[in-house]
Amino acid sequence: MFAHYDLTLDASIQSLLDAVSPGSAVGGVNDVPCRSIILQADDGNSNLIFVGGANQDVSASSHAFQLAIPVTSIPEEPRTIGGFDTGPLRLSDFRVLGTNAEVLHIGIIPY
Repeated sequence: MFAHYDLTLDASIQSLLDAVSPGSAVGGVNDVPCRSIILQADDGNSNLIFVGGANQDVSASSHAFQLAIPVTSIPEEPRTIGGFDTGPLRLSDFRVLGTNAEVLHIGIIPY
């Protein structure tokens, strides 16, 4: 099964799990184990989105990677994390920081 979600950013550090259900419990019913997580910045965004790990401070100077600003109305290629045979990822494993009202698209491939 493949599922997708949209996370509207609010200029604070947010969990990817907030896209499924804001305030969901880590490891709860909405925090499904995933084989892969696919991230893509919306083509209407005008600023970078910074991605980091769970329970870590995420900022412009401290992050694992950033999602680019689309240079045209065509979005940048998505970033895929995973494709693992064992050891699931969870949306709660990731935090993001982006400008208020910008959108992050999230696709998941659950186990």
